[in-house]
Amino acid sequence: MSDTDDISPSPPTAAVLTLGCRVNQTDSGRIRHLLEQKGYRAGSGLDGAAPEVVVINTCSVTLESDRQARQLVRKVARNHPDAEIVVTGCYAQRAPEELRAIEGVGHVLGNGEKFDLDGVVADRRLIPIKVAATERGVEPQSDGAVAGRTRATLQIQNGCDERCTFCIVPSVRGRSVSQPLSDILEQARTLVEIGHGEIVLTGINLGAYGRDLESGETVSRVVRGVLQLPGLRRLRLSSIDPVDVEQALIDLFATEPRLCPHLHLSVQSGDDTILKRMHRRNSRQDVLDRIVALRRVRPEITFGADLIVGFPTESPEAFRNSLSLVEQGGIGHLHVFRYSDRPGVAAADIPRRFRVPDQEIKRRSGVLRALGERILNQQNWRMVGQSVPILVEKRRRDGLIEGHSAHFLTVHALDRGQTQPGAMVLVQIEALERSGGVLMGRVVD
Repeated sequence: MSDTDDISPSPPTAAVLTLGCRVNQTDSGRIRHLLEQKGYRAGSGLDGAAPEVVVINTCSVTLESDRQARQLVRKVARNHPDAEIVVTGCYAQRAPEELRAIEGVGHVLGNGEKFDLDGVVADRRLIPIKVAATERGVEPQSDGAVAGRTRATLQIQNGCDERCTFCIVPSVRGRSVSQPLSDILEQARTLVEIGHGEIVLTGINLGAYGRDLESGETVSRVVRGVLQLPGLRRLRLSSIDPVDVEQALIDLFATEPRLCPHLHLSVQSGDDTILKRMHRRNSRQDVLDRIVALRRVRPEITFGADLIVGFPTESPEAFRNSLSLVEQGGIGHLHVFRYSDRPGVAAADIPRRFRVPDQEIKRRSGVLRALGERILNQQNWRMVGQSVPILVEKRRRDGLIEGHSAHFLTVHALDRGQTQPGAMVLVQIEALERSGGVLMGRVVD
């Protein structure tokens, strides 16, 4: 036997790159786990050895999302010409032929096929592009997909039955499908048992959870059930429509300290006329009423919002109404999207004369983002001098730990001990790093 006979060959490597929402991030975690089950060493970046397989999970919510996806695919094809490139996600579902035309792409899998990897990794043979069936529900989730991370995302719902005039999500994700509550609780229990201190409940349209179930379950019932699990430190909700913040959910924010005082609202506009033209279910006042009700029971709660700038017919006054909504509601965590036409949606048929010029959309987006940053900065400054519990997500070599407060504010702290990810520590906030909006402090013994 030679000295080399005992050396096991290195496993093949794979990288899974993600664009877009939390649901895509959850899907990518499952893809990584499936690749690992097939013998690959799968990561979420392109560091280290050249990967043999690269899966790019795309978003298609805006034209910019499409552009970023094409740019990433071309970059991967250029830098890793020997890799098998798989493109999946919402862009692959919407326009597979556009992605197939990019040189170097081997496979395009829609949302219905993104977990069917047998043809991708078997002998690295090319397979025909599959256009996904969009009626697929919520995929079972796996421990291994997120093992080793402090925060775990748990998808409880997929798809959307709404018909907002700007949105292609129903056509690429399909109808709203909810995961049974018993399955959710079992998966949440497993996530806690393998060390996740925080669970984030997510979905394409989170507030629609349970409408398709005969049992009449709701998001608030899911929240109540998950909070009963022993060992869970925090529970957080991802984006939700304001009108789906029902009284039962507000009551849980009032009585459950582990339910994080941070909520991201799918607002889209602060102008009632624009909201009606978007076919949104909420009014401007609905948003403000929910914010007031939640602040009444959790005064420290922080808010985020999705907002679209430049929807056709958005006048200067309509835009000012969005600004005043953000100001009045004290909404700091903003996701600002520039309006862009999506094929097949109703807003794409609005005549050009009612469109907001691209340069004006860009200007308004900058103004709105600056307002959100100012409000978030104010919220950060109010934390200076306070002692705040932090769930540790990372320990750095320089002795600093990184994590988030329950309000989803980023914190870096000096730790003279050996605190490891997953621990909850009390941090004395001493300063705000102006450049990155990061709170700086030290761990209190």
